[in-house]
Amino acid sequence: MNIFIIILILVILSGFACREEPTKPPIAEFTLTAEDIGVTDIFFRVKATLSHGPFTLYVKRDGQQIYQSQPTNLTTVDTLLYDDNLLPKQNYTYKAYYTIGGIVQDSSAPMIITTMDTTSHDFSWKITYLGDGSSSMLYDVAIINDTLAYAVGEIYLRDSLGNWDPLPYNIVKWDGQQWELKRVTVIFRGNLITPPIYCVYALSSTDIWFAAGMAIHGNGTNWVGYDVRAITGYDTLSFTKCWGQNSSDIYFVGLRGSLAHYSNGTWRRIETLTTLPINDIYGAENSTSGKWEILAVASNKYQMEGKKLLRIEGLNCNSFSDSGLSWSLSGLWFDPGRRYYVVGAGIHKKRSLDKDGVWQVYPSGVITSYYSHAIRGNGIDDVWVGGSFGEIVHFNGYSWHNYTNELASPMVNILSIAVKNNLVVAVGDESPKAVVIMGRRKM
Repeated sequence: MNIFIIILILVILSGFACREEPTKPPIAEFTLTAEDIGVTDIFFRVKATLSHGPFTLYVKRDGQQIYQSQPTNLTTVDTLLYDDNLLPKQNYTYKAYYTIGGIVQDSSAPMIITTMDTTSHDFSWKITYLGDGSSSMLYDVAIINDTLAYAVGEIYLRDSLGNWDPLPYNIVKWDGQQWELKRVTVIFRGNLITPPIYCVYALSSTDIWFAAGMAIHGNGTNWVGYDVRAITGYDTLSFTKCWGQNSSDIYFVGLRGSLAHYSNGTWRRIETLTTLPINDIYGAENSTSGKWEILAVASNKYQMEGKKLLRIEGLNCNSFSDSGLSWSLSGLWFDPGRRYYVVGAGIHKKRSLDKDGVWQVYPSGVITSYYSHAIRGNGIDDVWVGGSFGEIVHFNGYSWHNYTNELASPMVNILSIAVKNNLVVAVGDESPKAVVIMGRRKM
């Protein structure tokens, strides 16, 4: 009996000694980070570090699978993912998992995000006509605050005897109550001139730039003209638009591929390798990279002579992919890395300049039915487009709204639009008078 017990103990001990060390479960570290949250979409990054594989990575939103990776033996994963078709102002919970052999091994902590809310389409509108006729027109507008804005162009009045005053009013100033006609007169090659002004770019109430073929700068009262043709020695320069970070770093564009840069008293012409009119320029800082992006569009709006999408970096200008854009381009606006819009013969959009490939275009009649001259925005949830036949449209981050019925101004040609907070101003003409359309968001 004792011998049997001893043998049994030896067998049991032998069994333990021969048993293999169990395979250690893989060790994982997960992080989910939201990089950009929109109204209906999100970019987020998944990072995972595992001790060994092969494994498959999954991501779920509110329990529903939205991503599955290919099986991999990599020990480190860093993936940027995109999720769309979300609803505005909604909470969503994301979790990442990994499996080995189809069995869930571990999961990340939940990432809870809230999508952006939409902005209101509900606006009250007022239309103001300026000038007595004779092809009065406003080309551009800038809003400084709720009680100060400038529109520019050429407005003609009759004198007390009913005769036309040949000298135009080239700016109109909004003081919060009414539009006041004013003249900006500067010295050009020894003569005083009051030129038509095509663009206004207001950095503040006392720091304002105009493009009028030449460049003009002033403080709201006193104005200085810059004969950039003579300064640079390029007599083909003629400016119709401008944009800058500040008055020591500002760009002017215009006819015949004109592009020049002003910095601390120095003007430099920049080669664009095109003779097409450059119709708009815009810049903004990329909140992720901290870098400024400056883009411009060029085309003859009324003749099929080609098109260019230009990227400006310092004193260099290069064209890049315009695949999918229509032949006629008039304006652009963007929030870097989030949304890019180009308007003209259609409204075109992209999420990424270099990764999305072809520009997408909204078919005619879906949002607009006519030519779109201008676009500006407060953000990706507050974008405005103005165009022919009195067409103004607004994107609130989720849906587009066309104000044609509210405005009932089918003969107005809108050439420029500006928005700041809850105020939007569009300008143009209803031949032979200039027109200002002002909208305020109802609170």
